[in-house]
Amino acid sequence: MSTSLRSLARCALAVALAAVLAAALAGCGDSSTTVVSNPGEGTVIVVVTDAPTDEFVQVWLTVTKVELLGEQGHFTLFEGREELDLLSMRDDARLLTLGHEVPAGDWSKIRLFVDDVELIRLVAQDDAGTPVDCPPDVIPDPGLVCESIAPKIVANGKIDLNPRGPITVRDGELLFVQLDLDAEKSIHIVRTGNERFIFRPVVFVDGFAVRPDRLVRIEGAIDSIDLAAQALAVCGTHRVFRADAKQDTGSKSRCIDVRVGPDTSIYDADGQPAALADLAVSDEIAALGRFRIDTGETLVFDALWVQQGGFAAGIGITGEVQSDVSGDEFAIAPDPDGPVDADVLAVRLLPGAKLFDRAGDPVAPGDLEPGLRVRVFGVLAGSDPERLDASLVFVREPADLTQVHGEITRAFDASDGTLAIQAATATIVGPLCVALEAGDGVFRITDTGELLLTERIAPSALQVGEQVDVFGQTAAPCFDAETLISSGTGGSP
Repeated sequence: MSTSLRSLARCALAVALAAVLAAALAGCGDSSTTVVSNPGEGTVIVVVTDAPTDEFVQVWLTVTKVELLGEQGHFTLFEGREELDLLSMRDDARLLTLGHEVPAGDWSKIRLFVDDVELIRLVAQDDAGTPVDCPPDVIPDPGLVCESIAPKIVANGKIDLNPRGPITVRDGELLFVQLDLDAEKSIHIVRTGNERFIFRPVVFVDGFAVRPDRLVRIEGAIDSIDLAAQALAVCGTHRVFRADAKQDTGSKSRCIDVRVGPDTSIYDADGQPAALADLAVSDEIAALGRFRIDTGETLVFDALWVQQGGFAAGIGITGEVQSDVSGDEFAIAPDPDGPVDADVLAVRLLPGAKLFDRAGDPVAPGDLEPGLRVRVFGVLAGSDPERLDASLVFVREPADLTQVHGEITRAFDASDGTLAIQAATATIVGPLCVALEAGDGVFRITDTGELLLTERIAPSALQVGEQVDVFGQTAAPCFDAETLISSGTGGSP
């Protein structure tokens, strides 16, 4: 797909996948689907995020069908063709959908049917297999081009996602469901001979009765402003679904009640500090903040940052911090192939500028120090030298985890939190001790031929002979794992 078509598609991606996941989590079905019992109905809000990776510049996923499985029965919830760029969600979570009339009860699986996965990465021009246009914010250095890769999709793209526990919908209550995709770990790379790429999704599924644990982004148009209440209604942010796959098309139903307060920073279309009164009905805006449940199960969005004109009003630049903040300025080294061609770029923090880590927690300017990776958003100012006036800064986690492949030779020992593998990678060959701590992600991905089952398991469920990929840091005496993914006992997938 060309860059221009990608640009057109990007605007519809979040809404498109909203339809997919809204149907899946709103308990809708077709005429051939039955539910054994319906003890009531609840409301589900779905947000999606992705873990960071530097391997690719885009990861496109095409979903064609979604089914929801539980003790109540088996639904076919969605059929279509929807695309999502996973890497566009690495700094914050995105609101996808709100589902009303969701059948109450425990839902144990989400089944996805994936028809197409496309990976875009930068490579030397002479090594490119299928050159494509680069995304607008990627400007390759001479000799480099963007390459499109179509990884193998096992089990004909039929994938079951098992959360750590059931997704429990309760009568008359509101539930947040956060889908934390991990693009880096979902792409298995076989580096023997010609590289082979295999898609096997790794997804952390979490439910929250109060609010998701990530900072959430919404984008839409202002429908109304209440200066006295310091509130505004932002519409077109998501889709709303009800039972029987009925989409709620009323304009008011697709609005979010956004509240501003003393801690909210507002910026106009020129990227300069503004006030609520400077915004107008029909303005397109982007906002970052957190949801909460108000009286009567009313959903409210507490905005921390608002940009008139949305993200199109500014530019985002990723790079490494080069100097401490002095006054309100610091310097970064922009990543090569980014939208700004400079060895060093001065960044000025505008009044009220917000700084966050990936968890959505605030970061003090004084905590920015050389070596940290950041993504800064704002407007370019000045010309000699050029400067970015920033209203938003994301401090990014390093994506330099080491990956080790091998076969389990000693099962997990809960007394010391370790297991052993026979490692077989380009850098590590031989016996290797692997340390797993509480909270580390352990997944088993099983290819039955007809179905790819992705489930999060306890380390004690791992067995000798299973093939695993371990992501973490080299340490002594044991490799410090962050995530372990088993592909069963049949060798490499």
